[in-house]
Amino acid sequence: MMSEVEPMSVLLSFTAANARSYRDEVCISLLGSQFAEDGVAREIPMAGSTRPVGVLPAAGVFGANASGKTALLRVMHDLRAAVLGSFGPAGAGASVAWQPFRLDAASAGEPTRYDVDLIVDGIRWQYGVEVGQAVVSEYAYGFPKGRQALLFRRDSAGIEFGPAMRPMREVLNAFVRPQTLVLSTVGGFDDPGLHPLMPLYRWFERNLALVGADNRDVRLAHLAQKLEDSGRRGRAMALMRAADLGITDIEIVETELDADARERVQAILSLALGPDAPGPPPEEFPTLRSIRLTHCGRDDEVSLELEDESQGTIVWLGLASAVLDALAGGHVLLVDELDASLHPDLVRRVVEMFQSPSRNPHAAQLIFNAHEVELLGDTDERSIGRDQIWLASKDTDGATGLRQLVDYRPRKDVSLRRAYLQGRYGSVPELHPDAFAHPDTASA
Repeated sequence: MMSEVEPMSVLLSFTAANARSYRDEVCISLLGSQFAEDGVAREIPMAGSTRPVGVLPAAGVFGANASGKTALLRVMHDLRAAVLGSFGPAGAGASVAWQPFRLDAASAGEPTRYDVDLIVDGIRWQYGVEVGQAVVSEYAYGFPKGRQALLFRRDSAGIEFGPAMRPMREVLNAFVRPQTLVLSTVGGFDDPGLHPLMPLYRWFERNLALVGADNRDVRLAHLAQKLEDSGRRGRAMALMRAADLGITDIEIVETELDADARERVQAILSLALGPDAPGPPPEEFPTLRSIRLTHCGRDDEVSLELEDESQGTIVWLGLASAVLDALAGGHVLLVDELDASLHPDLVRRVVEMFQSPSRNPHAAQLIFNAHEVELLGDTDERSIGRDQIWLASKDTDGATGLRQLVDYRPRKDVSLRRAYLQGRYGSVPELHPDAFAHPDTASA
């Protein structure tokens, strides 16, 4: 019976148009297909349906450098940033989400559109927004009994609320601004009357977090805080040992702010609260948490600061933290350049953790980009299935296109790795050997 199964949350599809390097509509689907590998698609119960939905736990985007692989993940993260940040004094929702294709004048002035189809705690949702300098349109539908039910629909004429949201329409109409998303406004209130939309807002809080080199320091600081939990610490250490990095322990190091840092804190408080605002006493100043890794040396264990560690160790440490969060909460994790500074075996293991029902009991999903073609594999050695592979490429105008590998209808026994490298599916760089041999004389 469906009621006996733990309700899960998964992303079914994400669609965008006129977003970053994607001038035309782009859609990435995580619905299983006839090409799905045996046992990979997860059967997700959905309210109002007698049959579960087959959902893929991972999707990988491959392509040449500057083909738009990273742009896809950033587009997904742009929507999350707008939902979480457009309500408040700054009101930056539209400016955060409006990321049009800028290589032609017509597209640069047009709105950016986003649509998501998802299941939250067993109930299907559809949410979308179109933004320019202000919000052009926005909608949310729920399917609590399997049939589409309007939560709200917004356009230039105003906001139309469905029956479940009508008790709060006066409040929302009073606070929603031209650059503010309705969904973001809901998240700014702790009001039981807004409960119908809160599951959708909470989903964005926990999902579509982008893991990349530019936010690694923040993630490591987050890991230092999380490691105070013994269970989390044990799981993190298990991943570090599994990577065969010679690490025997992770130590949390607390450092007090120096005098210069305290002065900066006081200056910020003065600007916010006035020049006469008293600063916190010394014992209440926050401490900085960092991580130090212990290695097994010849004679004894040796602790090293992170700056003394290899790039691969630091990348794995930051990635492991995000992976643990996603697997524990059943979240959608976005990883830019999954294979950067990591051995191919480690990359494969990360993907396999999401693919495995036993390691991933809460149906977490991984969406990543990579150059590592070993993931494509040869026949039965694949880490990722045919319908989990997406190919990014750019046209002569600089616009990115995205195709699912199954559009080429590859046979199950084909070597995807070899076929990809041979250019049968496109999305490989067109190199010019003469330019490499004589870069000073090659034509532009």
